Amino acid sequence: LETAMHHLELAVRLEPRLPAAWVNLGVARFRAGDAEGALVAYGRALVIEPRHSSALTNMAFVYRKLGKGDEARAALLAAAHQRASPFTLIALADAEMARGNLDEARGYLNRARRNYRKQPEVYDALARLERRRGDSMRASQYEKRADKLRKNQASES
Repeated sequence: LETAMHHLELAVRLEPRLPAAWVNLGVARFRAGDAEGALVAYGRALVIEPRHSSALTNMAFVYRKLGKGDEARAALLAAAHQRASPFTLIALADAEMARGNLDEARGYLNRARRNYRKQPEVYDALARLERRRGDSMRASQYEKRADKLRKNQASES
């Protein structure tokens, strides 16, 4: 296990954009007793490829072992649908925020904003993140953006 973890750590340093390497590192970390480290590795895989079913199902397994049923369910649903909706990315970001992993949360939310920039919920989540970081000015900007998008959507319907 130690040798495998060493090689996998080396692999993700050499090729950090390879989601399968992150998933395998997560498996090794979990088997070594590092559940939080496993979740971080799965999270990195999902930032690269949000639909990565192995990352999602392994993440769900670890969440379930940690007694985090809601997070496990969200990950399993995303894996079952083979797609990452903005709401899946937001749920993953919220789970990371709850664990104090604000940089991981930002990765999910940046991905959500790139792919779903017209969804007000993305900006609501970004506002939550900025409030958690202590940047109320930036949080307010995101809240205003979310409100503007909601008004635009209401006027279009």
